[in-house]
Amino acid sequence: LSQVFEKSLDAIIIMDTEGKIVDANPAALRLVDTTDKNDLVGRCGVDFMVPPEQARGRNGLRKATDEGSVRDQRYDFVTKHGARVPVEGNAIVMTSPAGEVIGFVGIARDISTRLQMERSLEERSQDLAERVRELTCLNQASRIMASRSGARDDVLQQIVELVPSSFQDGGIACARIICEAEAFTSPGFAETEWGISSDIRVCDEPVGVIQVYYTGRT
Repeated sequence: LSQVFEKSLDAIIIMDTEGKIVDANPAALRLVDTTDKNDLVGRCGVDFMVPPEQARGRNGLRKATDEGSVRDQRYDFVTKHGARVPVEGNAIVMTSPAGEVIGFVGIARDISTRLQMERSLEERSQDLAERVRELTCLNQASRIMASRSGARDDVLQQIVELVPSSFQDGGIACARIICEAEAFTSPGFAETEWGISSDIRVCDEPVGVIQVYYTGRT
């Protein structure tokens, strides 16, 4: 057990019944960016949480006392030099042979890398979703133009109604196409301060403009 304690990649702290640290493994020292165990021993484990989360940490120890453990708790720790480290932690009650609570074992894992990967995946997923919306809109617009089943005004009206769906939060987006002094708008069109526009060009000559506005904030 001593080798597990010393070599664990997760931070392990031993606390007394009041939550004060009596021992900490090397990973716990690394977690709070120190090489001196005395920076931890004698202090309450919750002292290393950011102040807004300390009350929740104390409640977690009380819950562990009642239920034997608490698991998968998300906290932000503060290192010796003030940096914040996101962690996922568990607390397990230690009991005597008579069943009395004699302390706690706290186990914390730095999840900075995992959160970075999750954020990166979320950003890529959003980028992919945007590309899908854009390509779907372009494909449908191409089909409308290729079909030539309606007059020019009908084609432009169909296209302008497609455009909002290609934007993130398309439910609050609206569009307008101005071509040769004629305007075509999507349902509920309103010109707001949140808009973008782009020229419509034929043979590199401007023949109109397409505008997209958000009608509110998400």
